[in-house]
Amino acid sequence: MPPKFLHVVWVAPLLLTSCTPAFYSTVGQNVPLFHNKGEVVVNGGLMSAGSTSEAFVPTEIPNPGVAFQTAVAIDSNVALFANYYHVDSEGDWNVNANYFEVGGGLFTYNPVSHFAAELFAGIGYGAIDNEATYETIDAKFMKYFLQPSIGFSGRVVEAAFTPRLGVVDYLSNTASYRDDVRNYFNEMATTFVFEPGITLRVGFKNFKAQYQMNYSTFQSDQLTEFDAVMKYYGSISFFAAIGRQWSR
Repeated sequence: MPPKFLHVVWVAPLLLTSCTPAFYSTVGQNVPLFHNKGEVVVNGGLMSAGSTSEAFVPTEIPNPGVAFQTAVAIDSNVALFANYYHVDSEGDWNVNANYFEVGGGLFTYNPVSHFAAELFAGIGYGAIDNEATYETIDAKFMKYFLQPSIGFSGRVVEAAFTPRLGVVDYLSNTASYRDDVRNYFNEMATTFVFEPGITLRVGFKNFKAQYQMNYSTFQSDQLTEFDAVMKYYGSISFFAAIGRQWSR
């Protein structure tokens, strides 16, 4: 039986360009690929999110934010998780964004084939404050999601596909004098999203490099001057597995 361990990942998170406000952003996915009861996962570091696919290469995008993820296998097939994302960027638009989510679900692992699968569900809360010289636009939203993952979890390579489904529900907003901004929040008040993601880890048993990318179908045709939906996400991570066994 594989030993219990603690996973530590330095993830690459919410990287928003400051030339445009942000009304919604996709974020990373917590995909621990647990093997056994007692395993703990902790992630922290930098990521990128943007309105174009350039966000898939976080090292080429300035003004990174921070992300923290943690998960624990509380039973042989049951896990809980929590994630937090924050960005504070300055420019034509000053963007301050915070997003927090919690959830849990089931996992399974086959030590012979190294097949891993997870089915998580969760809820997230986001608050984004945008400020320009003559304009302020704020938004608060909830996201309810179902996050299945299938993958391979070996000693050297781990890979997973996560077709995440969710519903974004705006709680409130401070719309400016712009008609397109008000129309945006009216149109997208409650929106179904499909956010598929890929996670890849390569390295040694206890140390791996991780790359993650995902895409969101969240999109609006109401905004005429700027694209304030950050639907692309990319991260480059350092992955470390540190032995730890706190339950049997």
